[in-house]
Amino acid sequence: MRDKLFTALYNRSPILPGHSLIVPNRHVERFNELTEDELKWILPFTKSVVAKLSNFFPNTGFDWTIQDGNSAGQTVGHFHIHLIPRRDKDLPDPGDWYQLLENAENQNLDSHFRSRLSEIELLEINKKLRS
Repeated sequence: MRDKLFTALYNRSPILPGHSLIVPNRHVERFNELTEDELKWILPFTKSVVAKLSNFFPNTGFDWTIQDGNSAGQTVGHFHIHLIPRRDKDLPDPGDWYQLLENAENQNLDSHFRSRLSEIELLEINKKLRS
């Protein structure tokens, strides 16, 4: 999904099925760099993405996650929001996805070490989400 201010992207290395990102179209590194107009529209846009994801990824909740700055675990120099659809018992404990990030291979939410979807898998998911 895309509008004049934001784009929703499917994460190439999802923690759980449906893990997506909300990214401002304008380059900003930190939350405080968003304009008043961007701040006004980011939640309505994100809400519409959650509704769309819910059509394709059955869930009973969502994790909405922001790492704002290196000390908070941000490894990509562009502000973004992680949306992770959650279901009962998708992990042994609801907070276990944090532990997935803490092991030696997954240092943080934006880790490049998690397994990545193939181009074909990513195209198929994006095709479904655009329909």
